[in-house]
Amino acid sequence: MPRLTKLDIANFRGIRKGIVSGFADVTLLVGRNNSGKSTVAEAMVTVAAAVKAQQPEPWAAPTTAESLGRWSTDRNEAGRIEERWFDKDRSKRLGLVAWIDGAAFSVALGAGSPGTVGIGTPIPPGAAFLSRWADFLPADAGNVEIEKHLWTMVLGPRKDKTLIAAVNEIFGMQVEQIQLPPDGRLLLVLAERTIALDAHGAGTRAAVRCLIKLALAERTLFVMEHPETHQHPGSLMRLGAAMCSQAKRLDTQLVITTHSIECIRAFLEGSSNAGSSFAVLHLGLANGKLDVRSIDAETLRGLDRTGMDVRDLDLYA
Repeated sequence: MPRLTKLDIANFRGIRKGIVSGFADVTLLVGRNNSGKSTVAEAMVTVAAAVKAQQPEPWAAPTTAESLGRWSTDRNEAGRIEERWFDKDRSKRLGLVAWIDGAAFSVALGAGSPGTVGIGTPIPPGAAFLSRWADFLPADAGNVEIEKHLWTMVLGPRKDKTLIAAVNEIFGMQVEQIQLPPDGRLLLVLAERTIALDAHGAGTRAAVRCLIKLALAERTLFVMEHPETHQHPGSLMRLGAAMCSQAKRLDTQLVITTHSIECIRAFLEGSSNAGSSFAVLHLGLANGKLDVRSIDAETLRGLDRTGMDVRDLDLYA
């Protein structure tokens, strides 16, 4: 399947200039606060949403308006951006150039009406996979709209079987079925009792809803922010394994932001076991210029053996 391999960013939120390259099947974005992780993730989502607007497909992911609105409070209606994203003199405008397996295309401001985001150059054939993009943010742990909109699509091809197996493996549970009755409360049916998903802890809620979205993200890009937010390190390790295994089967590219060394290790091991390529991209941002260092799996393991924390890479020359 095609892969996003490089992203050139100009005048996008806090980033005035930066090139992010080295994306793998599973890519983790790390760095200190205000280093550009969420901005890079949002730039990827913006590119994917622009492709989706040009090449709409039947897809279970939320609409552009719903998803982009969750990424930035600066956004208003579908596909539009507030002018405060840009310099007050309006001389600098959004510039995003994405590479899909070596073929480049740009996303530009004003492709349609003032304030809109659209494709600035022809979309290469391989970029169509972005039109099915999906994402998961920490707040989605409590987002009941996920099952309301997506559960029938999971149940139809019986993707619920894989989901149940993953939940049982991650949390040591004995879930036999997952049901969505008319009242819209997702139920986990165990051997001796039935418990609503929202009666479980945040970690279980987050994992189930993340895996529901990922189950439908076939041959596309899946962007996730901070999987560690609701997880114990043990469940995080198993969640990483389940997500990497599922992404491999679905031929889906994972991009994940994190502050957690446990999360880095979880997805390193998960990608290795799944036979997927892996990279950590360490980000730094100074005066609007983005610095990116790419670390592959072998190098990361070497750093771990020496006791060096990849999250502190900016402390080393």
